[in-house]
Amino acid sequence: NGVNAQQKQQQPAPQQKPNTKGQPSTQNPVPQQPRQAVSQTPRPAPPKNNGFITELWVVRHGETPENKTRTIAGQNASGLTPMGVKQAGKLAERLRGMRFHSIFLSDLNRTKQTADPVLKALPSGIPAFTDTRLREKGAGQYEGFKIGYIEQMTRYSGMPHRLFRPPGGESWEDVAARSRSFMKDVLERHCVLTNEGVNDLRRVAREHREKIGQGDQPPSEEDDVKKVLIITHGGFISEFLSSAVGGIPNSSKNCSLSILGIKMMHPRSPPHFWLKLSNDIEHLSAIGAPVPAPNVHPPTRTTPQPQSTPDFTGILLPPTKAAGRDSPLVPAGGTAGAER
Repeated sequence: NGVNAQQKQQQPAPQQKPNTKGQPSTQNPVPQQPRQAVSQTPRPAPPKNNGFITELWVVRHGETPENKTRTIAGQNASGLTPMGVKQAGKLAERLRGMRFHSIFLSDLNRTKQTADPVLKALPSGIPAFTDTRLREKGAGQYEGFKIGYIEQMTRYSGMPHRLFRPPGGESWEDVAARSRSFMKDVLERHCVLTNEGVNDLRRVAREHREKIGQGDQPPSEEDDVKKVLIITHGGFISEFLSSAVGGIPNSSKNCSLSILGIKMMHPRSPPHFWLKLSNDIEHLSAIGAPVPAPNVHPPTRTTPQPQSTPDFTGILLPPTKAAGRDSPLVPAGGTAGAER
């Protein structure tokens, strides 16, 4: 025990670390590497697949002889008057250089003649198609009669206005059905974008800016907006827009422009519609057409839908080929053979 006590006495006491907290170090400091400057170049925002906007630019054809005489054109082969040709030219000036994703038009002669100067004013390479679903309401044996004759015969028949079908013609419900069919295809093809699709939109927008000498311009929100041009007829426009927002009268002016905005989150979500512009003819002021104030509708998340408006939720199916649909565009001047 005495030896152990002696060994303990000989062991040096453990050194306690000095409290250097808050005191400057006496050792040589380790040289600090200079902090590299963080790049201030903004990174491009990743594409957000949280619902991109599609705009449908809907145009009525130019003036026809039947428009001047107030007779029913239906689905006849009538072309444009000299005033109608001027109207189409002014429309082309308004749309000149615009970047549309695709173009659809009725296969009737008056819409083809309206489209001719427009196609020449747009950038090359935009796919254009004729579609029989975009035709005017078929009047059958009543083509060539005065406007209002079909309404008179409807009253004589005792049938509901929207169900009356002239001999060899169509009812308004027939037109509504094909307008909804076309709307379904538009939603499926043009209103749901994957990240890859968004990148394609932005690439096309960038290439377009370079072509027109604005390659140094920064991207804009418009780059994420897909625009589709539709050239059709007054009766179809009424039914087509009503299928989305409801209550659009059959009163479109010749070569007027309406813009329908559509936003969708994913293929099975309900589309949100709003009418951004309706029945606007500002571009026709130079040729003496009366120009009322355009009906501009600010965007809203959703537009209240009347009970009769179809529900487009969950019915987006792959497009089917049918006779007369997606026919390659042929030059105007052919014959085709609706109400105005």
